[in-house]
Amino acid sequence: MFMDINSGAGSSFPSNFTLLNNKILFAANDGINGTELWISDETVAGTKILKDIRAGVDSSLPKSFTIYKGKLYFIANENVFNSELYVSDGTESGTQIFKRINQNNSSDISNLIVFNNLLFFAADDGNGKVLWSTDGTDAGTTKVKDIVPNE
Repeated sequence: MFMDINSGAGSSFPSNFTLLNNKILFAANDGINGTELWISDETVAGTKILKDIRAGVDSSLPKSFTIYKGKLYFIANENVFNSELYVSDGTESGTQIFKRINQNNSSDISNLIVFNNLLFFAADDGNGKVLWSTDGTDAGTTKVKDIVPNE
């Protein structure tokens, strides 16, 4: 065993191992902060929680790790029902919501994929879940097409 993140009888359930700038980012549960974003430089001392997105024992459940333009994009829950698109440069201060698509409710982000130098994903802007894309900038994050308008 490399490290017992959730010491005792509990499992840390590590998942989504992804390389970013010679570091390993992953999701794990330490039994104190819930399942959150972790980082490792391959040493025990350098393996730690990167950001407690959903503070306290509740989990943000980071998932769908996707590297795009040298950053990690992923889905996390800031509360029970609010699934948002996050980005991380591998630092705590550089780990944040990338863009809130739905200002009034959960953006219900899903299905991240990189294609033709864009990051595509599904999101609900309050008018239904549709295809979005981003070039990694706020201004370059747009709805691709609403296939069934007004639903």
